[in-house]
Amino acid sequence: MRPASGRNNAVYLGNYHEVAKEVVTNWFPNVEPTLSVPRPLGYIIPAKYQDVVETLLGHDIKVEIFAKDIHLEIESYQIKEIEPARLDYLPPQKIEVEKKKLQTIIKRGDFYVSCAQWGANLVPCLFEPQSQYGFIRYWKFKLVPEVGDIFPFYRFVGEKTLPLIPYKDWQR
Repeated sequence: MRPASGRNNAVYLGNYHEVAKEVVTNWFPNVEPTLSVPRPLGYIIPAKYQDVVETLLGHDIKVEIFAKDIHLEIESYQIKEIEPARLDYLPPQKIEVEKKKLQTIIKRGDFYVSCAQWGANLVPCLFEPQSQYGFIRYWKFKLVPEVGDIFPFYRFVGEKTLPLIPYKDWQR
């Protein structure tokens, strides 16, 4: 970890035209990743995670839905080691995963989030289990797995044409 560098910032206080000087000691302008993964074409979300889909829609992330069942090869993560966070809104203290290729049937009604859209840089940050900013942080989504479990969001990296239609929550 690099030492913090001080930076003076002027803070304007309302209409009083007073300036207060503040030294920001924990300023790290050059964030460096500790883990990088190749971006998939998209992520597959099982239909039971409607609350995740609602959150995505609230952030203007385009979501599609599978119009019929399809047999796909997908990438998944099997949990090798996990130490859950002690508090909500924090990532797991430790999580180790192993990427696996699986053949599975994606059901009609499951969701798909493409990584070729506005917000494409945000999408992997939300779906990767080792991300510091992912859905796994929030207890309300019930995503913290046990050792040996397969993480519920799959990565699609294949070349098959997917039977997708735009998703619209008609109750919204």
